[in-house]
Amino acid sequence: MDSLVTIIIVVIALIAGAALGWFIANRAYRAAQTSDREAQSNEKALADVLHQQELTTARSVAQTELQQATAPLQQQIAQLQQELAAKQVEAAQLAKQLETLRSDMQRRETESNEQGRMRELLTPVADKLNSLSSTVAELETQRAKQHGEIINQLRQSTAAEAKLHGTAEKLAAALSSNTVRGSWGEQSLRRMLENSGLIARVDFYEQLQLKTDGGSQYPDVTIKLPEDRFIAVDAKAPMQQLVSASDPNINAEQRKQSLQQHAKALRGHIDKLAEREYFKALPDSPELVIAYVPSDGILYQALEVMPDLLEYGYKKQVALVSPVGLWSVLQSIAHTWRKVAIAEDAHSIYELGHLLYQRLGVLAKHIDDHGKHINKTVTSYNALIGSLDRSIVPVTRKLAAYEGSTSIKSDSFVTGFVEADESTRKPTARELQLKPETDTADGDADAAKQ
Repeated sequence: MDSLVTIIIVVIALIAGAALGWFIANRAYRAAQTSDREAQSNEKALADVLHQQELTTARSVAQTELQQATAPLQQQIAQLQQELAAKQVEAAQLAKQLETLRSDMQRRETESNEQGRMRELLTPVADKLNSLSSTVAELETQRAKQHGEIINQLRQSTAAEAKLHGTAEKLAAALSSNTVRGSWGEQSLRRMLENSGLIARVDFYEQLQLKTDGGSQYPDVTIKLPEDRFIAVDAKAPMQQLVSASDPNINAEQRKQSLQQHAKALRGHIDKLAEREYFKALPDSPELVIAYVPSDGILYQALEVMPDLLEYGYKKQVALVSPVGLWSVLQSIAHTWRKVAIAEDAHSIYELGHLLYQRLGVLAKHIDDHGKHINKTVTSYNALIGSLDRSIVPVTRKLAAYEGSTSIKSDSFVTGFVEADESTRKPTARELQLKPETDTADGDADAAKQ
């Protein structure tokens, strides 16, 4: 930096010297011109033409010499000016760089201070970031583990779905058989009856023979009602058209046609049950037959395309019920049977209470007779004591008074017997009061029978 300043000073000094020399030469030239003019004015007599020519020649020579003398200096000045401009540019650049360096130093110092403060502020954040990094790593490990578990579950789900698909195909093939569908409906009906608390061959009978005008009929189940009444139940499971409607390869129109065929099949079962007229072979029974459909979906799909199917069954005296409806009916029947059992128990308790009341009357007679016997015993006892005191004790005293009697002592007999004054108590309860002799005799006869 010091060398650059020195160079700049030297350049400035050279430029100043060159300018000073040029100024002195110009001043000398002007002085010479002034002298010539004064000489010419003094020498008026001289010829103006020669003097002017000489003056012009001298001026030309002087200018030529001056130009020759100042030409190197002007070149040096131009070079110095160029160098000075270059140095000024360099100086400006250096000053700019210096300012930049100062700004950088200040900025770095400021940044260093700010970094220190930021480091202090960011230390808790760094700790939390480290903790978060650990947590993220742990979560990533758990995610990888869960991903593996999910893949295994998906594989198991795929295998289960394939197995379920195979089972569904087998089930669809099985349900296409009338025998299998009938057996499924009967088993579902039996489970419903047993789960509702009804007992086989006690509360309901399977395949009970009923003789009607059309011959012998065998409903799936005949449920016993109170007062020796019955109601017939038949299980119906039309599934062939419903399975066809669930085929994913058919269009909406084909599905609708299959559902309509399904509803017609169910309506055909209603017609068949109406023709059998089970209730005519069951006296004092409700004039209807329950058609049990073992799945809510079977009945729902039929009602979806044929909403008046239930009303059609009612007109035919056939009630279509799903598992939910049959459960309600069976629970009502079971509740009725419980009420009947309670009523029968209450009647038995009433009869036993009436019998106990009669027997209490007989027992009261026996108690009264026993009291009379006890009173007679007390009377006899008192008479005995009186006779003892009046007749026996005085004689014994006289015998004991003889001096020669040594075998009989006066204290050998107990004296002072107390008579029994109290008599037996009679029952005061109205129910235990004795009735006339006729009622008592009837009670004795009943007691003897019992």
